[in-house]
Amino acid sequence: MWERTSIVNNVHVSIVSRGATFEIGELRYYHSVDNVLAYQREQELFFGDEGNFGDYKVFYAEPVFDPVYEPIQMSFINANPYIYVGEIRSQAVSSSSLLQIGNSRHMRNESRVMNVRQLLRRRQTNEGRD
Repeated sequence: MWERTSIVNNVHVSIVSRGATFEIGELRYYHSVDNVLAYQREQELFFGDEGNFGDYKVFYAEPVFDPVYEPIQMSFINANPYIYVGEIRSQAVSSSSLLQIGNSRHMRNESRVMNVRQLLRRRQTNEGRD
């Protein structure tokens, strides 16, 4: 793919969670999707027919990736075939993201999250408080 080598002395990643990738090396194609549907209720109820991604447009609508047309001219002279990095520290890699040491060619990440919060109705007092 390319003629560069990444050399890293130390990598510290605390958390790699859902839909995330920690990659060492070259990567030609990378496609990651992370769909999350969370129901949060004050009262423990489950109706049995919930949790279908297709019920929410956010999960089935095609994302719009506007093309970027910027005329640029580039030239590279890689006098040294190595990329030296002393240390990489990351708290977390999450939600369809990538921490990569190396080269990438094509990448498409996507994360869709829908939080449904259902709160109990409360009777208002004269002061407007619960």
